[in-house]
Amino acid sequence: GVQTCALPILQGLSARLAHWRAAAGADADLAADYRNASTTIGTQVRAVRPGDSEIVGLATGIDDAGRLLIDDAGTTVTVSAGDITHLRPA
Repeated sequence: GVQTCALPILQGLSARLAHWRAAAGADADLAADYRNASTTIGTQVRAVRPGDSEIVGLATGIDDAGRLLIDDAGTTVTVSAGDITHLRPA
């Protein structure tokens, strides 16, 4: 049933959280999994950061701390907080 399916998922999540806590925050394995599952990398995005500064560019990656990397006219900008919008192709 549902409980049988949910238990392995919750156990896996619990193990990942324990690993993340033991790593004191940055967890390269978790960041790698995040990169592999990301639908943002390779797309045009708009990032509105705290203070309403805006960056528009190509999302090129996610660093080991989980921050989004955006190519803004040849300069890589690291975004740790903000609202990210996927933009439609021109």
